[in-house]
Amino acid sequence: MNKTEMAKKLAGKTDLSQAKAAEVIECIFSSEPGHGI
Repeated sequence: MNKTEMAKKLAGKTDLSQAKAAEVIECIFSSEPGHGI
């Protein structure tokens, strides 16, 4: 599963838009130093 697929699934299970869900996924899994978890 890639980030786009994960964002679609998250949007489908919540009241978030797909764009907002993608932001959430990017915040969690970002590989940039100092970003993500």
